[in-house]
Amino acid sequence: MKYRKLLNKIKKEILFSFIVFFVFVFLGVWYCASYPAEADLFFEEIQEEFSFLTRMSFSGTFLFIFLNNTLKVFLGMLLGIVFGIIPFLFLAINGFVIGLVAAYVYPSFGTFGLIVSLLPHGIFELSALFIGSGYGFYLGLTTYIVFKNSDLKISSFYKDLRRLKFPKIIKTSLQEAFDSFILIVLPLLLVAAIIETVLIFFL
Repeated sequence: MKYRKLLNKIKKEILFSFIVFFVFVFLGVWYCASYPAEADLFFEEIQEEFSFLTRMSFSGTFLFIFLNNTLKVFLGMLLGIVFGIIPFLFLAINGFVIGLVAAYVYPSFGTFGLIVSLLPHGIFELSALFIGSGYGFYLGLTTYIVFKNSDLKISSFYKDLRRLKFPKIIKTSLQEAFDSFILIVLPLLLVAAIIETVLIFFL
């Protein structure tokens, strides 16, 4: 099936995404343990920033979560064309925040509570994140190979890209990335958003 072919093409990039993410998860856990006062302040800011979700309707909360995650993963994937820098930063930031928050709430939630609150939607959301980022790295690698084998300066090269003057190999990679996003990433994010919204309203 087509989705298997799309996933097989980026197995190494998905693995790299997984490693980057969990390295920064552990850094987030370490930061929380090493700097508890700063972690308190950071967690309070997160709670305040997303407190509006509890005042929204079920459908409003669902739409916000789904559209927010979709936009972030899509941009992280598409902007991977800049040598994979953006998906790396996206994975690093998300991993660090999740590690810090998980370590912060663990004393109150315990192991079971943490699993219940993170695992159900996390499985789908993280899968979407790793696949989207994997294609972001794939686009970045493709761009690097094309640039390395051309005589263009980097400024001229990216000027062509901004004008949508893509070499054929980049056009093919972009099409594969879009296909994977529609066929695989979007359904995963949809399920994740439904589960996360249910958890917000009923737990």
